[in-house]
Amino acid sequence: MLDAKCPKCDKMAEVNDEMTEVNCSYCLTKIPYDDYIEIMKEKALNMGMEFHNTWDKNPYSF
Repeated sequence: MLDAKCPKCDKMAEVNDEMTEVNCSYCLTKIPYDDYIEIMKEKALNMGMEFHNTWDKNPYSF
């Protein structure tokens, strides 16, 4: 089993051995692995855009 971050509660989830499903034992989320990848890709994109938007407000930027 691989560990993953639950897209719903952000706690530890598990990817099954066949890499077809992500299961979270905390919030009981079960989603297909392909959907999980798309969700996490979207979250990473949003984090990058938020960082970029706040870059000018960073006192340490040049």
